[in-house]
Amino acid sequence: KYKISISLEQYRILVQYIQSSFQKDRNGKFIRIPCCTYDGLNDNFYEAEGSYHLFYTCNSWTNEALKKIGVRAALWAPFDRAILYHLKIQRTFQSAQK
Repeated sequence: KYKISISLEQYRILVQYIQSSFQKDRNGKFIRIPCCTYDGLNDNFYEAEGSYHLFYTCNSWTNEALKKIGVRAALWAPFDRAILYHLKIQRTFQSAQK
């Protein structure tokens, strides 16, 4: 379980980063992809700015978000382990400082 504490300003930056990642229609609404859901789950998928591929994954996107708000992050994070490794180091460092 990983938890990070961020300031209000970091939160604002993170929200802006997330919102700018979505494609929007003429009315400024996020564009939902109606075809794709996981069975039995109440989920949605939306059109994104840019594209994902082997070298730019959802983990890369998350890693960039953490960098934007000044949280220690990986140089490159194609897999979740790279993100979690740096969060673990940060948590260990903060615990040692107490």
